Amino acid sequence: MDNAGEFTSTAFNDYCMALGIKVEHPVPYVHTQNGLAESLIKRIKLIARPLLQKSSLPVSCWGHAVLHAAALIQIRPTAYHDYSPLQLLRGVEPNISHLCVFGCAVYTPIPPTNRTSMGPQRKLGIYVGYESPSIIKYLEPMTGDQFTARYADCIFDEDHFPALGGDKSPYLTKCREISWYEKDLQHLDPRTSQTELEVQKIINLQNLANNLPNAFTDNTGVTRSHIPAVNAPSRVEVPKRSGMHINTPHRQKRGRPVGAKDLNPRKTRIDQNILGNDNDLVDINIETTINFVDIGETYNRDLIVVDDTFAYAVACNIPHNNLDPEPKSITECQKRPDWLK
Repeated sequence: MDNAGEFTSTAFNDYCMALGIKVEHPVPYVHTQNGLAESLIKRIKLIARPLLQKSSLPVSCWGHAVLHAAALIQIRPTAYHDYSPLQLLRGVEPNISHLCVFGCAVYTPIPPTNRTSMGPQRKLGIYVGYESPSIIKYLEPMTGDQFTARYADCIFDEDHFPALGGDKSPYLTKCREISWYEKDLQHLDPRTSQTELEVQKIINLQNLANNLPNAFTDNTGVTRSHIPAVNAPSRVEVPKRSGMHINTPHRQKRGRPVGAKDLNPRKTRIDQNILGNDNDLVDINIETTINFVDIGETYNRDLIVVDDTFAYAVACNIPHNNLDPEPKSITECQKRPDWLK
C-alpha cells in the first residue's frame, strides 16, 4: 500500500494487526514499487480528464468524472482480454444502452406536486453518470446539487453541455434579431420600384388604420354577410311593459313637446243642452253590424263573448241578410240594374 493517510493511520494499523495482516508501505515518491495500483489510477485519469474537458463542468467535479470512468472500465474490454471485466465476472455480456455522454443536458420530469398544468413539465439537468441501468444521476445547474431520476422518463441532448450556474441555450444564441438593413444581404433581395411601391401601400394602410381607431371595433358598422338576417344583432332588446318607464324621446306637437300649454289659451263655448248631464251618459261598448242600416242590428261587446262560435254564426248570417249579394256569374251580372247594356 502507498503512504496515503488512510493507510498509515493508527486505527488502520490496529485493524490489520488484529486480523494478522502485515502492512508494508513503499518508499515515498517511488511509484514503481506499487505499479498495479498506480497503473489503474493512471488509466482512470486518462478517461476522466477528457470527460471533464469535453463537458462544461469545472475541475471541482472530478469526483463524478472518476466514478463514471471507473464504471466505463468495468464494461469495456481491454487490450489483454476480448471481454470486459464485468462479463468475465458474471459471464453475461453487459448492456450499454443506458450510457450517455458525460456532462450532456438531460431534461427530467418535474414532480406533479411542483408543476402546474400550463407551466413547464421538465427541468434542465447535467448528466454525471448512473447508479443502475434504470437510474441516472444529474446535477442541478443553478445549485450544483445531485439528484437521481428514472432513465426511461428522461430526455437527453448529447450535443449540448450546460455549465454550472446556468447558461444560455444554444438555440437562443443562434436565433439572433433580424436586421432589415444588413448590407451583406442586399444582393439576395435588391430594392426595386415594385418593392418600394408595396412598402408604400403598407405604410398608407397603417396610417388609415391609425386614423380610424373605431373602424373595426364598432360592431354596428361592420356587416358580416350580404344577407340581412345574418347581420341581425345577437342580442334582442326586450320590450318594456306599459307600466315601466320607457326613456323614449317625446313626440313634437306643432314644434312643441307633448303636454305644452298655450300662453293664451282659446275659450270655447259648450252647449249644455247638447251634452246633457254627466249622469245620463252610459259607457256601453256597442258595435254595429254591416247591415245595420237595413235591419238595425247591433252587438253589445260587453255582453257577447267573441270566440270561434260567434264568428261562425256571424259568417253564416251575412249571406242571408245581405240584400245586395255579389254576382257569381255573367248571367247574374247582366240581371243587375247597374249593368251597362
